[in-house]
Amino acid sequence: MTTKAPPPPKRVTPPPRKPPVPTRKPFVPTRKPQIPTHKPYIPPRPVAPTRRPPAPTPPPVTPVDNTIQKEVTKQRGDVHIPRNNGHNTVLGIDFDIELGNVADEAKDDPESGYLSCSFDDGLCGWIRDKDGDLHWETTPDPSGGRYLTIPEVGNKRTGRGARLVLPLTSPWNDGNLCLSFRHKLAGHHVGMLQVFVKKGKQYSPAVWGRTGGNGWRHTQITLWGAGLESIDVGFERTQSLVFIADRYIHIQLSVHCAVVHQVILKGERGRGRSGEMAVDDITLRKGSCTEEHNLRRL
Repeated sequence: MTTKAPPPPKRVTPPPRKPPVPTRKPFVPTRKPQIPTHKPYIPPRPVAPTRRPPAPTPPPVTPVDNTIQKEVTKQRGDVHIPRNNGHNTVLGIDFDIELGNVADEAKDDPESGYLSCSFDDGLCGWIRDKDGDLHWETTPDPSGGRYLTIPEVGNKRTGRGARLVLPLTSPWNDGNLCLSFRHKLAGHHVGMLQVFVKKGKQYSPAVWGRTGGNGWRHTQITLWGAGLESIDVGFERTQSLVFIADRYIHIQLSVHCAVVHQVILKGERGRGRSGEMAVDDITLRKGSCTEEHNLRRL
């Protein structure tokens, strides 16, 4: 008996598999993006000031120009100081004002309150008033240096005397001042030399004056704060050479005045008179004149 072999098994082909399809939907955000609700920042407008800012204060300016302007010269030339006729005392003599605020010498020290001028290198800070027929002129000194003098006028008439003016500004017009100078009036009735002071817009009476003398003399004038007072202190010293006799007389004159703005030294030459009228070594220092300084020979 013959046995049949069993038939080979059939190959079963599996059905094709489809790729799995995702059943979940992709996540979609449900919140909408936040939209800013605030407005952009706008800077506030500046508020206009209701009050004007104060104007800047200009810095103080110290005048340095000592030249005489035409208008100033005209105004000073129109000033007339009346003379008290019949008075021959110091306070009864006509005078002009002399002041100073600048000097050229090395020994001068404005910071410490000392100014001096010998006129060897010019007029320093003094001003020659040219409104008139007479003028102060520098002339050489036989012993060296220079000084101021008024030339002879001959027989012609003169309207005004020669004036030498020095304006005073702060701090020179604050407190006591000592004015010192040398002067010379040589000749018979050569003329008159006088000193005046100006307080504000007013000229004081003559505070000092001289009509004659012999040789050089030294005078000091103290300018105070208020009032009017005169004091004379001095002595005489004579020195004789072969044909020369020089007499030195030292005088201190104190004058009280409110605020001194000018000092004027005025010289008037006599008509037809010969001789010499001169000044030299003018100094101005803070403080009153002392007797020790007054008696010092220059």
